[in-house]
Amino acid sequence: GGGPQITRAYVHAMEQSAKEYLDGNVISCMCHPTENLYSFRETSVARASDDFYPREPASHTVHVVNVVYNSLFLGELVIPDWDMFQSEHPAAGLHAAARAVGGCSVYTSDRPDIHDFTLLKKLVLPDGTVFRAKLPGRPTRDVLFSDVATDGVSALKVWNMNNVNGVLGVFNVQGYSWDRSVRNFKEPESPPPNVIAEASPKDVEGLFSPEDKYAVWSHSEERLFVLSRPECVSLSLKPQGWDVLTVAPCQALPGILSPEGEEPAMFAPVGLTGMLNGGGAIERSTVSDRSGGTLM
Repeated sequence: GGGPQITRAYVHAMEQSAKEYLDGNVISCMCHPTENLYSFRETSVARASDDFYPREPASHTVHVVNVVYNSLFLGELVIPDWDMFQSEHPAAGLHAAARAVGGCSVYTSDRPDIHDFTLLKKLVLPDGTVFRAKLPGRPTRDVLFSDVATDGVSALKVWNMNNVNGVLGVFNVQGYSWDRSVRNFKEPESPPPNVIAEASPKDVEGLFSPEDKYAVWSHSEERLFVLSRPECVSLSLKPQGWDVLTVAPCQALPGILSPEGEEPAMFAPVGLTGMLNGGGAIERSTVSDRSGGTLM
C-alpha cells in the first residue's frame, strides 16, 4: 500500500505508454528504489549512475565508481545505462574507457562542432555501431570490498565478456568521494596518488584457455603480454589514469612449432587493437588442422 503501490501504478502506466508510442525505447532514470526496479515489465534499460556533470571536476571519478558498483546489483534486473559524456572533456578518456567495458550504450552530449574524433573512433565504427560487450560491466572479485575512491592504494577493475575473448578496464579513481552528510562531493585532504593495478586473466569470469595461456593486449601501453591464468601484470596509473585490456585465450596451432621450436605455436583472437574494446570485433574463432595446413 501507500507509496510503493502508487509508484507501481505510475511505473506500469509509464511503461504501457512507452510500449504503445515509443516501442518501449525508454531509459528509466532516478529509478533505484525497489518499488521502481521491481515494477518494470516492458522496458529494460535503467540509468545506473548520477548525471554527467561537465562543470564539476570532482564528479567524474565518483561517477565511474558509482556506476560500476551499482551495476553489480542492477545488472541482474535491467541493462544498466552509464549516461552520456562529452568527447572533448578533460575526463573524456576516463569516461570512454568506462563505456568500452560497461556493456552499455555509447552516446555523447557534445556541443556542436566540438568533438574529439580521435577518441570517438576508438569507440564507434563508421556506421555508428559499437562493439558492445555482452554483459553489464562489474567490479572484479578482488575489489568488491575495496574502497577504490579513498583508500589511497586500490585501483578499480571492471571485467566483461565478448564473443571469444574478455575485456578488462583498470582505473585510478582515487581522490574525490560523495559525502552523504552534506549531499555534495568531498575533496581529498591530499592530492590523489598513483596506484598500481594488478591485471590478470583470472579477473575475467568464465574465460578459459585449454593451454592455460592468455594474450593480454594493453591499449594504453600498446603492448602484448602472455600470461597464465593466475599470473598478473602490474600497471601504474596516474590520477584519473586508465587502461583497457583485451584478454584472449590462446589456442595451439596443430603442426606448427613456435620460433624456438620447442612447443606448438599459439594463436589468440585479440581483435582490432586500435579500438578500446577491439576484441568485440571478432564474432567467432576456430582452429582446425587440414591436410594442407592449419586454418584459423
